[in-house]
Amino acid sequence: MAAHAQGPTMVPKYFKLNFPTYDGSKDPLLWFTKCEKFFYHKKTLDVDKVMLAAYHLLDVELMWFHHYRNVHSTQDWLNFKHACQMRFGPPASSNPLGELINYKQTGTLEFYQKTFQERLARASEFGPPHLHVQIFNAGLTGFAEVELLGPINMDSAMNYARVVEQKQRVLRESLG
Repeated sequence: MAAHAQGPTMVPKYFKLNFPTYDGSKDPLLWFTKCEKFFYHKKTLDVDKVMLAAYHLLDVELMWFHHYRNVHSTQDWLNFKHACQMRFGPPASSNPLGELINYKQTGTLEFYQKTFQERLARASEFGPPHLHVQIFNAGLTGFAEVELLGPINMDSAMNYARVVEQKQRVLRESLG
């Protein structure tokens, strides 16, 4: 038997993969991620990415692209993502790592985890993953036990926090 080279896996021909549309109502970061998954599986050429994505913009967003295309001579994917993020994303931060470090849990654990992940997506290039775990733990309120459990990555840190939350809920219910 011949060995197969490791590389991108093609999506089987019978598997339909739809390109996501974007309506500007939410942060485009998730849309970019879905686009990039599509590009990867369909082996989309770099020169085709912007126009393929633009074809799936809706209404006002498509009008924005019309202006973008007329103003920018180069339309590569990274520049397009940056411009789209500036127009439709949350206000740009000059210090996404600082925002992440200073973010503290003030509501539910579920909301903290969701919002932390959003902020982490913007700051993940700063520092190693174990630092992100420490920042997550430091922002928790009433979950010191999570740090004692020694999570080794974000998935385990978030899971431990949910376990501790469940334990706290059971204790409260048994006491009262």
